[in-house]
Amino acid sequence: MTLAAPTFARSERLAQSWHDKLLGWGKSALALAAKAWPKSIPFELSAEIKSVETAKAEPALKNLPEGSFGFRIHLGPEKLPSLWIVQRSLALSLISGLLGEADSDEKPERDLTLVEDSLADYFVQSNWTPYFKEVWPSLEETSWEVGPHEPNPQVTRLFAPTDPLIVFSFEFKGPFGSKPSTWLFPQKGFMALLDHEEPAPERTPANVGNQLEALVRNLPLDITVILGNVEVPLAQLANLQRGDVILLEQRISEPLSAYLGDKPYFRGWPTRAGSYQAFVIDSLLDE
Repeated sequence: MTLAAPTFARSERLAQSWHDKLLGWGKSALALAAKAWPKSIPFELSAEIKSVETAKAEPALKNLPEGSFGFRIHLGPEKLPSLWIVQRSLALSLISGLLGEADSDEKPERDLTLVEDSLADYFVQSNWTPYFKEVWPSLEETSWEVGPHEPNPQVTRLFAPTDPLIVFSFEFKGPFGSKPSTWLFPQKGFMALLDHEEPAPERTPANVGNQLEALVRNLPLDITVILGNVEVPLAQLANLQRGDVILLEQRISEPLSAYLGDKPYFRGWPTRAGSYQAFVIDSLLDE
């Protein structure tokens, strides 16, 4: 029997930049999984991400197919809860693969035994979350922890009914046919965990020029204020002692010059700002 992936009533449209970022994350993770699964699963197994959308928790959970079985997966230092959901028949087929059964037809829906529960956890920890962790779309790495099962995810209390969720929909294919899978994340906490990083804007000649101008405007420059100049013979300089007075070729009634590099740009007067010495610009020098 083939079941279509559930559809979810959207609460609000996911921003296109976020949609593309999360869709790319899912595709990259599944590409890694496709290379790794043949090493531990003896039959042909593939998974495809079908959609990334938003939905309120209540309709998202009610639309889950019968026989669903959930895994709590906590992310980050605050242990943000997420819920990866598969049908029990799919979980049993994946477990058969871990046990070396090369021909795993569709399994009947039934509760998992304690041993099967442990093997299901092993699949999540070794054959599912590592690929999503490896291509995590943030500069900051985050922790992943598989928590207790949700035997009836439709009535889970992990999310409040009106919580906005990000809903990833997957489709698994194998000897058992096609099976849907869903991964639910609290929208607000998930985006915060990703640091609100928006994908970098496409570089065009116009915004490259604007970025260059902004960069140049923020470059620090040293301004040098010349108090005055004087020429002193080396012999006199060598005999100078503390308390000696040197006359500068600068009258106190004349403004000082401020330089950028070796070029004067401003004229002004020495002053104080609190406990700091300061320079008041009186005029700009012509180029």
